[in-house]
Amino acid sequence: MNKEVELLARKYFWQQKIKEVSLFLIITLSIILIPYLLGHNIGDNKDEMCSFEVDADGECHIIMQWFEGIIYLIFIGLVLLAGAVILVIFLEWIDDNWIKAKKKAYKEYRKTKSKEKKDG
Repeated sequence: MNKEVELLARKYFWQQKIKEVSLFLIITLSIILIPYLLGHNIGDNKDEMCSFEVDADGECHIIMQWFEGIIYLIFIGLVLLAGAVILVIFLEWIDDNWIKAKKKAYKEYRKTKSKEKKDG
C-alpha cells in the first residue's frame, strides 16, 4: 500500500509541476510576445510581419516596438478598468435606489394598512 501511495504522490506531484511550468511559460511568453506583436503590427505600420529594422547605428527597433505594445496594452487596460469602475458604480447606484424604493414602498404600505385599521 505504501508503494501505491508513493506512486500516486509522484503522479500528482508531476501533474502539479507540469501545470505550474506550463502556466509560467504561457505567462512569460505572453508578457514578451503580445506587446511586441502589438507594437510591431499597430505602431510600425509595415507590411512585413518580422522585419527587424536596423538604423544607421546598427540598433534594432525591437525594443521600441515592444514598448509601443506595452503602451497600447496599458491604454486598453486603463479603458477597461475605467469601464469596470463605471459599471460597478452604476450597478451600486441601481441597487441602492432599488433598496430605497423597497423601503419607501414598505413604509407606504404599512402607513396605508395602519390608516385602514383606524378607519375600519
